Amino acid sequence: MKHLLFGFLVTVCVCDNLSSINLPVKHLPYFFTANPEIENQCKSDSKCLYKEYLFKKKYWGYEIDHQWGKQYSIPECPGDHKGWVKTKFDQKNTFYTQGDFGFIKQQVYRSFEIL
Repeated sequence: MKHLLFGFLVTVCVCDNLSSINLPVKHLPYFFTANPEIENQCKSDSKCLYKEYLFKKKYWGYEIDHQWGKQYSIPECPGDHKGWVKTKFDQKNTFYTQGDFGFIKQQVYRSFEIL
């Protein structure tokens, strides 16, 4: 798991050249939100092709400053929540922290604490 997360972090951090961005268009707002240095580089570059994606703040869900409901995927948990947790939101949040980007967030920030 650490190798996968490390590879993900390195891939995101190494891509600091605007011409080397190779992502699906729908991922660009998430990429720029997660990489403010690259976002600023594009803002200041008159030839940057991605300006329309700069002001659409979207979060994958692992970022420290993301707000619930603005992440890439919002958990859907059909059925009754009783027996597992107290509320429907708690049910969705449990899924988020155990099997979605919330789990990645915990692992990423825990790895920084170790260093």
